[in-house]
Amino acid sequence: MNVKIPRILVIEDDGIIAHHLQIVLKKFGYQVQEVVGNGADAMRLAEATRPDLALMDIQIEGDIDGIEVAEFLQSRLNIPVVFLTSFDSDQLLQRAKVTHPFGYVTKPFEERHLHATLELALQKHRFEYELRASQQRYQAVVSQSSDGIVLIDIETQHVVEANSAFERMTGIPFDQMIHRTIQEILPNPEASLEAGLTRLAENSDFHMAAMRLQRSDGQIVYLELKATIIESPQQRLICVVTRDVTEQYWSEQRLRQMHEDLELQVRQRTAALNQVNRQLNALMNGIPDLAWVKDERSQFVAVNQPLADACDCSIDELIGKTDLDFFPPKLAESYRLDDFQVMESGQLKKIEEQFVNRAGRESWNETIKVPVFDEHGVVTGTAGIARDITQRKLSEVVLQRSQAELADLVYQSTHELETLDGHTGSKLPG
Repeated sequence: MNVKIPRILVIEDDGIIAHHLQIVLKKFGYQVQEVVGNGADAMRLAEATRPDLALMDIQIEGDIDGIEVAEFLQSRLNIPVVFLTSFDSDQLLQRAKVTHPFGYVTKPFEERHLHATLELALQKHRFEYELRASQQRYQAVVSQSSDGIVLIDIETQHVVEANSAFERMTGIPFDQMIHRTIQEILPNPEASLEAGLTRLAENSDFHMAAMRLQRSDGQIVYLELKATIIESPQQRLICVVTRDVTEQYWSEQRLRQMHEDLELQVRQRTAALNQVNRQLNALMNGIPDLAWVKDERSQFVAVNQPLADACDCSIDELIGKTDLDFFPPKLAESYRLDDFQVMESGQLKKIEEQFVNRAGRESWNETIKVPVFDEHGVVTGTAGIARDITQRKLSEVVLQRSQAELADLVYQSTHELETLDGHTGSKLPG
């Protein structure tokens, strides 16, 4: 890595001293650009070449003395100045101090002292340049930040610095914040801000999610606050970073209200559904016939007590089960086939079918099954009711048997009469 050789501008009107300085400075490893003897030439040359340091006699030729030149070099060109002089009057020194020189070397000078003074001056200027650049970067970040940033004296709670974003958020210009406390600028009725800043010394940081603030123009905004302590040898400060979360706050409020409204609707719908279920259960349990509701997989979702009694179990034991769990396989499959046919067709089906309860008692039922639709017209299951028609079936069998016996009796009687008529030679009328 190439090491930059410092370039020194020598401003000295004594030719012998100037020549000696050139020799000494080159021996130290510095680059001497040129030697000038008056203020006007020094200012022109410095502006043109921008040396790293100016070694200058306070008293030089011309209308412009070394102190005026030094003020120009340092304030306009940011070139550090080391004074070289044999004058030590108080008035001259006071004038020289105003320019904030980086060092003094008296004539006749010692080479070692001159070298040390120049090295310290170059190092100090480099540090100041880096510090200034860092401050400029920091200031650029702070000034361009969309977050409000404010510095507060931890002892007095007075605002000492604030960026433009904080001014916009509060609606208060910075010059009106000076010597006012943060509580005056950000009034907080709950005093949580004041309490939080007081606890900063213990917790090292503080956070408020959404503090309500009425700006100077009357507008209501919500600010998120984060505060930390900044320690320095000279002063302890609180750095408060604020962010405008007004839009987020109201979005969260709307979302919370929507959530509460949804919860209320769910509670109302649940209460209405429970009421319907109670009415359905009352209706189903008031029917002496078997009654049930099944889902699309032919599983029981609601049954009445007569069906539970027929299956020799409780209503709860039936829920979620299928016909396969309670009836003979052949019958159960036929029941399920009817369910799927009703769901597929979307039509009512009336069936006379055999029924066998858990005790093995056989009977006949007249069963009516209908599809169940949701609010979109989609079939979601079936509902059914079955009435015991065993007695009717038995009566029909007896009636059929009686009719057959009567027909047989009529046939035999007619045959006998026809036989008798053949013997007598007469015919029955008609």
